Amino acid sequence: MDLWFSAVVSGMLLLVSGGLILGHLRQWRRVRPELITQDEYDYRRRRHRRRMQTSVMLGLAGAAFFVGELLPRWIDSDLFFLLYWAAVLLLILWVVLLAAADIWATKAYYGRIRNAYFHEKLKIEAELRRAQSPRSNGKPNKPK
Repeated sequence: MDLWFSAVVSGMLLLVSGGLILGHLRQWRRVRPELITQDEYDYRRRRHRRRMQTSVMLGLAGAAFFVGELLPRWIDSDLFFLLYWAAVLLLILWVVLLAAADIWATKAYYGRIRNAYFHEKLKIEAELRRAQSPRSNGKPNKPK
C-alpha cells in the first residue's frame, strides 16, 4: 500500500481519536456528583472510562496502521508481520467489544429509568382515577 495513503488514514484516525478524547474530557468535567444520584454518577463514570479507552485505542490503531506500513521495510520476518497484524486486529476487536458494551450499558441504564417512570406514572394515574371517582370523595374505596 502507498505510504502516503497510510499516513493520511493514520493521521485522520489520530485526529478523530484526539477529538473524541477532548470531547469525553469536556463532558466528564461537566458532571457534578453533588447534583446527581450515586447510580447515575457510577453509570457516567463507567461510560467515561469505556469511551476514553475506546478513543485511545482508536488512536493506537491509527498509529499502528502507519507503523505497520513501515515495518516491512526494516524487518524481514513473515512471523513478525503476522503477529503484528494479529495484535492490531485484536486491538480493533477490543474496540468493537467496548462499543457493544457501551450500547448495552446505555440501553440497560435508560431502560431502568424508563421502567421506574412508567411505574410511577401508573401509580399517579391510579390515584387520579380514585380521586376523580364520584363515590370516592378523594379517599380510597373500602372493600365490600
